[in-house]
Amino acid sequence: MSASMLKVLLILFCLFFLTNGREQSVGISGYLSCHGAPAIGVSVVLWDYDFIFTDDFMGMTTTNTRGSFTLTGSTDEFTTIEPHLAIYRECWGKKVCFPDMVVEIPDRVITDGKVPWKYYYLEREICDVEDIK
Repeated sequence: MSASMLKVLLILFCLFFLTNGREQSVGISGYLSCHGAPAIGVSVVLWDYDFIFTDDFMGMTTTNTRGSFTLTGSTDEFTTIEPHLAIYRECWGKKVCFPDMVVEIPDRVITDGKVPWKYYYLEREICDVEDIK
């Protein structure tokens, strides 16, 4: 097989790999607190971690007046998605902001399809970020 034929096959394989994933979804609900009180207006962002490509944005919300949130998201991926939740307490208007905490979502709550039918429940104290590992 010639080198040019191998290149064509490699390109076709990559295109197939990138475009023929399956729709997967995840749902998260939770409660965030600060010194025992509801953490109000905290941004929570759902991402799918990708090793080679950029991470896939899956959804975003903020905690309500009770410190609670519910968030769902889906993405098309050839392999099993690796969802994680990034929690941002404050960004002070910065264009680039790093999360205060990142929580990996377990595989057991990943579902096939666009709408999740399993949810992961998260309850966290988020004030003492320096204590979070």
